[in-house]
Amino acid sequence: MAIFKRKNSDKATTLDDEIAVLKSALAQYPPGYALRLGERCMCPQCGALSIVMVGNESTTVTVHRCGSCDRSWTITKRALDAVAAAAAQGTDELESAKRRLAKDHPLQVLVVEDDPADAKLLKAILAPALDDIMQIFHAETLHEGLASTKLGFDAALVDLNLPDSRGMATVKAFQKGAPGVPVYFFTGDAEAAVDLRSANVPVLAKQAWLDLLQAHHQGTADLLNLLADTVVAAPAGPGARPAPGAS
Repeated sequence: MAIFKRKNSDKATTLDDEIAVLKSALAQYPPGYALRLGERCMCPQCGALSIVMVGNESTTVTVHRCGSCDRSWTITKRALDAVAAAAAQGTDELESAKRRLAKDHPLQVLVVEDDPADAKLLKAILAPALDDIMQIFHAETLHEGLASTKLGFDAALVDLNLPDSRGMATVKAFQKGAPGVPVYFFTGDAEAAVDLRSANVPVLAKQAWLDLLQAHHQGTADLLNLLADTVVAAPAGPGARPAPGAS
């Protein structure tokens, strides 16, 4: 379903449309941000600055308009209330996910990702957990990542296709080189993700990252829970972070 409608269109804007537009606008702000009356934000369609105004519960009055791309849509109180309720639930889910990963030290997570844009996006998804329960360390190649695991990490997030390794070869090499580090893999190849899941390899298609980012705290919680499932399932071994006080 399209989330935009032309000005002067007779087509009614549904609540789902309004919520979709709100989430798109809110994705431009830090997690937990509340969109206010008269807020200036970028048009989700063309990127131009326009003014967001909040109307009443009527779905027939357009209250957000972008002159640059000639698009308009409705944002009503009921949509704001629905998004606020979803945000509150996401916050609760995030706190629950944090408790699953809570330790007496911040979780040390190694991210092996060669694409700066993807690394930045992943960090944005995890932002609500950073410096609270998690610290991220970055490597750009499989070789660099495996060398880094000698320092000890609680978990790793590894891109499947790296400059020095691709596909299942990356999975096998990392699992062999760092058998004690719980690892979750990522790939931009959706079909490869399906194949790896059928082989019981923990993997997430990168196409899902934008959805996680737009879901704010709920998206962070979802990713933390995937990581927690991996950490809980993995046995301790060489390469894992030693317990505090261990010699």
